[in-house]
Amino acid sequence: MEIGELPLDMQELVLGEVRNEEKSIWADQPDPNKSIVSGIPPVLLGIPLVAFACYLVHGSSIMLYHASGFPQFKTTVPFFIFIALFGILGGILSFLFGLGMFATPYLKKLGALKTVYVLTNKRAICFNKIGLFHKRFKGYEILSYYPDKLINMHKVVRENGSGDLRFVEVPIRSPGPDPFLSFRKVGFLSIKNVNNVEDLIRKTLLEK
Repeated sequence: MEIGELPLDMQELVLGEVRNEEKSIWADQPDPNKSIVSGIPPVLLGIPLVAFACYLVHGSSIMLYHASGFPQFKTTVPFFIFIALFGILGGILSFLFGLGMFATPYLKKLGALKTVYVLTNKRAICFNKIGLFHKRFKGYEILSYYPDKLINMHKVVRENGSGDLRFVEVPIRSPGPDPFLSFRKVGFLSIKNVNNVEDLIRKTLLEK
């Protein structure tokens, strides 16, 4: 695919980044269907969470009803009312979180449609959308990889010829008192004809 075949807003973004001395060799976007598939596990986890949230709200509502119906137990009623209200609040929050997990495939597809990969005669460029909904944080993360960063790239090939070209793995440390380290894979992910793109990168940037 050429830059001119991208959506107009993507074309403007790419042309604003590519310098005059650079020549565009290839451009494409990740497969949105692959992104949807990667969003299925959170949906599966969200099903029992939503079920538990409904159960918790239902049980807490019954407790609240019965607690408020026995004013003669003045010492214990406030305690049970507090527990019931706390359970209802926790159930509502869990339910909303579960709904957010159900939206993961849509968000992943939306992110893929706003992601662009470009190869020039100087570098490989990843345009990653950030802040899909919040206007204050909307924008793009533009990552450039020059030949020295591409030497150790590795490839994942799928049966239909699509796959990933992973350039680096960025460490991400989770917040909190007991943090753990995970790695974010960065590169040309979920692209069509991954072998052809790898050949282009090697011929353009690594075999000079």
